[in-house]
Amino acid sequence: MIPDMAQIRQPIRVLGDDASKHVGITIAHNQVTCMGTGNADTVSPGSADAISVHRTVGVIVQGNTVIGSGDVGITVSQQCVNVVVAGNNIRECDSVGVCVGSSNSVDTRSITVAGNVSVNNNQNRQNDNVTRAKAGVLVNRCLGVVVEGNNLGDTQSTHTQVNAVSVVDSQDVTIGSNATRGITGPELYFEGSNARVKQVTLSTLVP
Repeated sequence: MIPDMAQIRQPIRVLGDDASKHVGITIAHNQVTCMGTGNADTVSPGSADAISVHRTVGVIVQGNTVIGSGDVGITVSQQCVNVVVAGNNIRECDSVGVCVGSSNSVDTRSITVAGNVSVNNNQNRQNDNVTRAKAGVLVNRCLGVVVEGNNLGDTQSTHTQVNAVSVVDSQDVTIGSNATRGITGPELYFEGSNARVKQVTLSTLVP
C-alpha cells in the first residue's frame, strides 16, 4: 500500500548526528502536499515539517513545492552548516514557511535562503502559533544567514501571514531585496538579542 504523504509526520527528513553529520545532500524538485493539519491533531492527524533537515553540512534544498504543512514548510536547524534553500515554493503552511534554526539549535550557521516563494503561511489551524512563527522566513538562534530575493507576501483575500522575516537571537544576518504584499504587520519582526543584522531593502509588490 502506498502511504498517504499528507499523514506522514515529516515526508522528507534528513537527520544526521552531531558526531557524524550528513554531508553534501541535495533535496530537489519534490512536491509535498500535506493535509494542513498538524501531527498532533486528534481528529485528522497530518504532518509536522514537510521538509526537515537537521545536523548536516553542505546541503541544497532547491526547486521543491510544499503546500499545507501542519507546521513548518521547510526547516533547517539543529547544527546545520552551509545550507542553501533556494527556488522553492512554500504555501499555506500552518506556521512559518521557511525556518532556519530553532530554540534548541546551538550551531546553525552559514545558511542562504534565496529566491523562494513563501506566501500565505501562518494558517494557524492548531491555534498554537507564537508571534515569531507568523512569517515567511524565521531565523532563530543562527549565525551568518542571508535572506534575499524571496517573495514573502500574502495573496489571500483574508491575510494570515503577519511578517515577511522574523529574526530571533541571531547574529550576522543579512536581509535584502525581498518582495512583500498583503502582510498584516511589520515586514521585519525582531525578538531577543540580535547582533549585526543588516537590512538592505524590502520592496512591496503592487497587485
